[in-house]
Amino acid sequence: LDRPWFGWGGYGRWRAYGAGASDGAWVITLGKWGYWGFYGRFAMMLASGYLALKRLKYLDIWQQRILGGLSLIVGFCALDLVPNGLWNILTVFYCGTLVGLSRGMVRDEGSPVSNLRSKLRAALYSRIARA
Repeated sequence: LDRPWFGWGGYGRWRAYGAGASDGAWVITLGKWGYWGFYGRFAMMLASGYLALKRLKYLDIWQQRILGGLSLIVGFCALDLVPNGLWNILTVFYCGTLVGLSRGMVRDEGSPVSNLRSKLRAALYSRIARA
């Protein structure tokens, strides 16, 4: 960590030669991009999960299940990056999807989708009551 803030950059300058294989995304990120790069990469995953958790209480049960499942995927991807250095573009995709869904999902009773849902629910309950 001779250059802790911004790292050593690419082309293998960050590697300690003779130390063996460098594995673990946090080691590679700290070496290449320093503290700022580490914060940029891993804060993205933590912020997306935090935003989704803050929005859960405002959503209905089905939206909560979708956000909860996607939050688990992002959490497992982040947990997998600690010992393994396989940074995947799907991790970034899942984080972006989680942020987009948590900001876009709203429990709005006046929307056409919720009106259709309530009409279908009422029709189903009336059929069950008649049976």
